[in-house]
Amino acid sequence: MTKNRHADVVNRLNWDRCQGWNTVCTLLRPEIAQIIETSVVRVREAYMVTTALQTSMSWDMLGILLEREFDDVTPPAFYLPILFPIYQAGHLPCGWTGPKPDTDWSPGSAPLPGGDVVIY
Repeated sequence: MTKNRHADVVNRLNWDRCQGWNTVCTLLRPEIAQIIETSVVRVREAYMVTTALQTSMSWDMLGILLEREFDDVTPPAFYLPILFPIYQAGHLPCGWTGPKPDTDWSPGSAPLPGGDVVIY
């Protein structure tokens, strides 16, 4: 939901900049895949986690980088201020304690519903 919201806001505020969204994603995905694979290999072996961890971390990394890429259009609202510090501290976000954001949350500029990221 947060990535959808971010794309919607960028599109509404600067349509021209948003036209580069997919190109940026195409350039970032292979780099992210390599970084995540290198980072997760020890965790995967030590804790026998599934590939779902890599998938989740890849989406989070993409969200972090997209918020940074388009921060000239709209300030980061979730990935950079909330998830990045968790990863930076060496932890993994693994859930949400607040109400589940529904599909209606994605457009507009309403803040994220109250709650906290669960950290491992």
